[in-house]
Amino acid sequence: MKNRTLGLLLVSVVIVVPVLILLIISRGTNEYKELPYLGIPKGIDANGDTIRHKAPAFSLISKKNEAFNSELLANKTYVVAFFFTRCNSICPKITQNLKVVQEKFKEAPNFELIEISIDPKHDSASALMAYAKKHEVDLSNYTFLTGDSKEEIYKIMNQDGYLELEPQPDPNDPIQLQHTPMITLVDRDGYLRGKYDGTNPKQVERLMDEIRLLYLKYAKVDKESK
Repeated sequence: MKNRTLGLLLVSVVIVVPVLILLIISRGTNEYKELPYLGIPKGIDANGDTIRHKAPAFSLISKKNEAFNSELLANKTYVVAFFFTRCNSICPKITQNLKVVQEKFKEAPNFELIEISIDPKHDSASALMAYAKKHEVDLSNYTFLTGDSKEEIYKIMNQDGYLELEPQPDPNDPIQLQHTPMITLVDRDGYLRGKYDGTNPKQVERLMDEIRLLYLKYAKVDKESK
């Protein structure tokens, strides 16, 4: 009898705990996870607060051949990835997975997806637009960017930027570059809050969970500030 009672109790815990977590999250009172701040802190300010690493400032060129600078991302939550249009390996997978993220958060305010070309010599604005059309990307809040030089792009990627490694030539294919599948989540204050393998569905699921956490946190902060 005791064993049966213990078994029923364990079953109840297995069922009830996930439900409670979902209820807590849906009500906007989630406190069980705080996303980290990525990057090396820059020091301490006059108030004694940590000066955290932030997303880099930049000025690039959009798929519409228009100037696009980082100020346009102010107060937005966004995901950034690096790609190039001639890539036949990881880049299309990342794009397809980001389309899933876009669909999941189509109702989220001030949400953006960004892909920045690491091959600006080839990837003109027209090449970006062709890539977007080929992969049937909804461009309403999905932006493809290029620049004037790879050095400019690599500066945005490096330890002072989105914390990415510079891509390396692929010895087996002169067109391809060996580059990272990692994508970065940036919060509305410009802080880097998560890194994910954009080719891995489980990692992309984690990304979407953590985007939800950010929006729940925003809702709580905004409510408390009123």
